[in-house]
Amino acid sequence: MRFIVCSAWGVSETTHDIPGWFKWLIQNSNIGVAYEDHNRQERIVSASAFNWTIVRPVGLTNSSKEQSVLESFDNHPKPSLTINRKSVAGFLLDSLEQMI
Repeated sequence: MRFIVCSAWGVSETTHDIPGWFKWLIQNSNIGVAYEDHNRQERIVSASAFNWTIVRPVGLTNSSKEQSVLESFDNHPKPSLTINRKSVAGFLLDSLEQMI
């Protein structure tokens, strides 16, 4: 079995990739609770016996403008700060279809 999990940029090893002001926001606001949940989720997924993919989108927007998804590994190429939800959803669906 294979599955895809949507997490967030700044979780796990990408913590060092996010801007300082965003780290501060995570550490000093309620958004930190969601990041703790994402970290816990990723630990569980990573420890599982399943074949998995974790997607960590940058800041999500509600824009309906079509955007291309940039796949970044080890922060290369450096991602932009935002992407719309529609583009991320399309990427997740395309990834699932490729697995079939």
